[in-house]
Amino acid sequence: MKPFTPSVRRRELFTGIAALAATTLAAGLASAQGTYPNKPVRLIVPFAAGGSIDTATRILAEGLGERLKTQFVVDNRPGATGSIGAQIAARAAPDGYTLVASYDGTFSILPVLQPLPFNPRLDFAPIARYADVEYVIALHPSVPARNMKELIQYTKANPGKLSYASTGIGSTTHLQSELLRLKAGLDWTHIPYGTGSGKAIMDVVAGTTPSTFISVSVASPHVAAGKLRALAVASPRRSLSLPDVPTLREEGLPGLDLVSWFGLFAPAGTPRSIIDTLNREMKSVLESPAVQKKFREVGLVPSHGTPEDLRDTVASDITKWTAIVTEANIKAEPQK
Repeated sequence: MKPFTPSVRRRELFTGIAALAATTLAAGLASAQGTYPNKPVRLIVPFAAGGSIDTATRILAEGLGERLKTQFVVDNRPGATGSIGAQIAARAAPDGYTLVASYDGTFSILPVLQPLPFNPRLDFAPIARYADVEYVIALHPSVPARNMKELIQYTKANPGKLSYASTGIGSTTHLQSELLRLKAGLDWTHIPYGTGSGKAIMDVVAGTTPSTFISVSVASPHVAAGKLRALAVASPRRSLSLPDVPTLREEGLPGLDLVSWFGLFAPAGTPRSIIDTLNREMKSVLESPAVQKKFREVGLVPSHGTPEDLRDTVASDITKWTAIVTEANIKAEPQK
């Protein structure tokens, strides 16, 4: 038997206190996770208010708040093509109370073009995809082409004459247009609009820039008004917003599908139980007829999947865009 000494007694006391503290902390964490969420959740949107991702995220946030009985507060942190807001989220505590909404442009294209202060594949825990963006090739009516075959023939007969508008160098619309140029033989000239889709679509409607590859939601009102001619959508199936417009596959151009996505992410290390809770509730929100109607009204397609689906999508998109950027020799636009 060891003789009693004050030092032994102190060690035993400290050991007991440490064990009690560890047990209490574990119990507290388990309790917090079991009742998640028990306070407002910050949902960072790394873009300005009013855009399609902001609109979709606010619809989602409202639905999540109703289902989880807490407030999901949208926090707009625009700048640097979404990387500022993403960096803030990457550095947040992995407790489920800071989330970020992002899209393929930031998580799958930007890493290919330039160094980032975060790693989309390592610094985040994917939760779920929640909306898809469809794209369409649209022309000013003065362009004498009524289908993709005629457009290809026209550009070959008039090399460099036809220009197309994109939402900026390195944007989804730019890269997909370059893919079309490379694979379909479209000889057209890029006109980047760094200010986004608003100015781009207005110039196409005016005929200043006669063609564009742009989101269906932006183009469809002008198509309906007869101010633009839609040739083909890039989605695997026809768009509900433009049901009479064929797909690129139907036009004899397979392998050129594109659907951009919006996804919800948490900081890496967020407990799987929280990820699963959010994924499950997102599914319920997105299955709501009222939410689906709101998405359709802004030209978006509700989408959902597992965290692993979103993780794999990010990885496969990075591979895809790396190949296109390399083949087309695209250089990043300097950040302002």
